[in-house]
Amino acid sequence: MTDASSWMDSHDQRRIELGLDRVRELARRLGDPQRMFRTVHVAGSDGKGSVCTMVDSILREAGISTGLFTSPFLEDRTESISVDGRCITQEEMDSVLEEVRSADEGLGSTYFEILTVSAFLWFARCGVEYAVIETGMGGTGDATNIIIPDVSVITNISREHTAFLGDTIREIASHKAGIIKPGVPVITVAKGEALEVIRRRAEELGSELIVPERAEVTALSEDGSEVRYKGEVYRIGIPGSYQAENMSAAVEAVMHSSVRDDAKSFIFVGLKCA
Repeated sequence: MTDASSWMDSHDQRRIELGLDRVRELARRLGDPQRMFRTVHVAGSDGKGSVCTMVDSILREAGISTGLFTSPFLEDRTESISVDGRCITQEEMDSVLEEVRSADEGLGSTYFEILTVSAFLWFARCGVEYAVIETGMGGTGDATNIIIPDVSVITNISREHTAFLGDTIREIASHKAGIIKPGVPVITVAKGEALEVIRRRAEELGSELIVPERAEVTALSEDGSEVRYKGEVYRIGIPGSYQAENMSAAVEAVMHSSVRDDAKSFIFVGLKCA
């Protein structure tokens, strides 16, 4: 095990300290790598990983170089960071961590803050055009929230992480709505009280709010689903009837991003390959 890996492992993954001051400073010391590529930012309680995977797949099928940051990982932290569909290797991760460790001197960043900035640094080093970024917890104080995305996505919201985000759907939704940036369009499939909170925040910031139309599952199989959305039938490579809602959010995210127009024609094949 390298010194960089040992240093990373010395951090308690369960330590959670929401807030952006420390991660902003860490990124600043590294040249603000998160400003070197465009982003799609995804928050929510359910389905955000699936939305990220679908958006990433669509962009890659269109020939766009992408970075994908998701959490939590299953076995190894390298699973959280990928470029053009390939996870970062341990050797590459160690190289990035050495830079982050030097920049972190005196800051005492959390495990997730280090992982997040490592992803940004790797994406910048690889020269990706777009990065799809999944929040870790909440939104407002989440380490990923130092980005200014092309489009924000908020998936379904349920009661989770109540010790940090609050006991009610409104409180939790308020944290998730923290990823909305002034003038940046936001897509949401949230409903009820959560939607009210998101709508109000979008209005306050002058951000266009897009609530996808209802998507209908027309066929299911072990290797995917067929979904009708806005008169079109899409084939999703991710199985599950609940993926229809996630798919509609992914489609709208691509349509409202600033990717070149011809890239949007790859939505069909991108979803199939997700």
